[in-house]
Amino acid sequence: MSENNVYSFIAGYLKEYKIPVGRQSAENSPNTNKTLKIKEFGFFVRIKNHFDIKGVISPEGINLFNKIVELPVISYIPVNSKTELNNSHLIAGNLCSVDELRSIEKLAVKCNSLLRPYFLRRNHHLLQLELYFISELGSVQLKPDFNSKQFLLTGTENVSDNYIVKRNKITDINSIINYLKADDN
Repeated sequence: MSENNVYSFIAGYLKEYKIPVGRQSAENSPNTNKTLKIKEFGFFVRIKNHFDIKGVISPEGINLFNKIVELPVISYIPVNSKTELNNSHLIAGNLCSVDELRSIEKLAVKCNSLLRPYFLRRNHHLLQLELYFISELGSVQLKPDFNSKQFLLTGTENVSDNYIVKRNKITDINSIINYLKADDN
């Protein structure tokens, strides 16, 4: 199965669970009515299902590395940027309305709750998921153009308490600072 077929399958899988998935982009679909008002949001939603280096707030929290979390951590990132925004930034910056933000959050959490067990049944942990949304005729929908950069998966046998710590040689507060500096570049 090719990569495009895999991501088309995922979009179809989400549709089966009543997730509103938008149409393929106009250039890919010859029958698309180009007069439809489709608004692409200037940000995407990143959902993390584990604690990474940035999820640890204090040096004492180093024991939380790579722990799978029950409730996902949701952040909003502008397209072509690494800066994380919060709900207030999105609304104050007029990137979306309050109702659109509620719909985006609801759909993001629902997608995560569907895809997480889907991958777990196939012996993979969904560590991170990035979702893009559009608004078509006033209705918020998931953008159907998935790609491999939107999914961070690991095999269930690869997840250990110290996997990220060992991988990045993180042992103390100085190594955390160095890791964060390197990540910003």
